[in-house]
Amino acid sequence: MKAAVVHAADVTEGDVLGEGGQGRVTEVRALRGVPVRDLVVKRYHDDIAINPAALSRLVAVRRSMSEADAAALDEVACWPHAVLVDGDRAVGALLPRVPAGFTFGLRMPGGGSSVVLRELQFLIADPRSLRRRGIEDPDGATRLRVLAHCTEVGALLHRHGVVLGDLSVKNVLWCTGPAVYLVDCDGVRLGGADPVSPQPNSPGWDDPLFPGTQNQQSDVYKTALVVLRTAARNFHTRDPELAADVLGRGLLPLLRASLHAEPGSRPPLRAWREPLLRRADELSTSTTPEGVTGR
Repeated sequence: MKAAVVHAADVTEGDVLGEGGQGRVTEVRALRGVPVRDLVVKRYHDDIAINPAALSRLVAVRRSMSEADAAALDEVACWPHAVLVDGDRAVGALLPRVPAGFTFGLRMPGGGSSVVLRELQFLIADPRSLRRRGIEDPDGATRLRVLAHCTEVGALLHRHGVVLGDLSVKNVLWCTGPAVYLVDCDGVRLGGADPVSPQPNSPGWDDPLFPGTQNQQSDVYKTALVVLRTAARNFHTRDPELAADVLGRGLLPLLRASLHAEPGSRPPLRAWREPLLRRADELSTSTTPEGVTGR
């Protein structure tokens, strides 16, 4: 497998789209003088130590896939397309731009609006808060279908040997398609290999059994937290019973096992999709419990 490399001098950059603890993201207007669309470049801050070989491996995984598999990956993940180099040093990555469907206009407290990413936090937050900011609050069935797609995406990446690592309200985007889109994918790693940079735990999203490492078993735990906290509309809970009314009896054993079982006994991510879709269908054909939407 060979990774694509792009030289910084060949990239014409446009507006800054965001800046975080690891780096700055800007739009790409042209490559080698040829106009392009829907690409961004992430340049790591100088004080961030990255593993160029690990970044190259992530790029190479996508390039080794069939055209159909690569297209499927691009639909669900902001996966690195190329390594950005300056001289002989890796300084960043070329990534796809987040599709417009995973952004929305957020009403600002002082007036006006700003285009922001449709992060998972906006699926968990209190309905009154969402309405006040002009944010869509989908019904319970739609919310469970979004979660089903989230677990499906995780299972897809697990099949390719990927460890998601940090999973939280900031790096899972959603739309009422229903669909999800994972960002910060330069932070994932391949099983048995080092990550591009140390994989952190977002505060409150750690797996107590793996406090200092990340693996597919900790991915199962964190995905279960995503399901639990979205269903319970609670940013901090680890108590499965708070989601009982929404998930129903069929899903609670799966949730409990994902959160409390010994790592080797945790169910795989592929176990979630069908039960979540069945429960979504039940909610669609019955009176929606008040706790599901909070309306």
